[in-house]
Amino acid sequence: MNRISVLPMQWGNLAFLDAENTGCPTVFLHGTGCDTPDWERTFGYLADGVRTLSVDFRGHGSSDVPVDRFTIEDLADDVLALVHHLGLKRPLFVGHSLGGMVAMAAARKTENVGGLVLLEGWTVLGCSVRAFRGKRMFGNLSPEVIQQIQAKSAETKSRFSDIDWQSFWESVKAFDAEDFLKQTDVPIWQVYGALGRTDASERYLRVPNRENIFWHWVNRAGHYLPHECPERVADICRIAVKKVEQFD
Repeated sequence: MNRISVLPMQWGNLAFLDAENTGCPTVFLHGTGCDTPDWERTFGYLADGVRTLSVDFRGHGSSDVPVDRFTIEDLADDVLALVHHLGLKRPLFVGHSLGGMVAMAAARKTENVGGLVLLEGWTVLGCSVRAFRGKRMFGNLSPEVIQQIQAKSAETKSRFSDIDWQSFWESVKAFDAEDFLKQTDVPIWQVYGALGRTDASERYLRVPNRENIFWHWVNRAGHYLPHECPERVADICRIAVKKVEQFD
């Protein structure tokens, strides 16, 4: 893994990784309680032609914990500040769970975006409850890996006061990207684990049927796609990169 850099912000230091290789700038945004190292296996499957970057959200990974309260929109602004700082042109955002929601929040604030790969990046947080059946969160991950994910998530949340975390999470619960998905022309890849899928899943996920939105269901996978199937995630990213490059 390359060395983590920081971008000074008003609230503290935003940590990020930039492989500084050539190719389509592809910014990876992690899920709640995760951080940059959770993308390491996916990066290992990405060949030349993809400039890999990742961001640690406020209070996650190597980023500072902000003193003031913040919202999901603030996380999107942080991502856009980094894009501007690095001079990235039409980056591809790849977001897992919360990261997918932040990717959409960022994309609706700017025209400088090439595409979105949303790995169970919920249109609305609550839709995840009705869209699937059974216990599918950790898919077929080993107990050891599940324990590692849970321990990191708990440690991350412990950095915040209860009231600050609750305030942030209220903004996540209020997030709604359905109008954005109905209106944007940005190419979007909607990627979901197929465990617990039902005939009504796509309807409950509130993703409109549009020509610029491409569905991928990953067999035998649950929610933690970067951990369960990094090679498949990398394959979809390469497909997205080729599509984005066609428009440049």
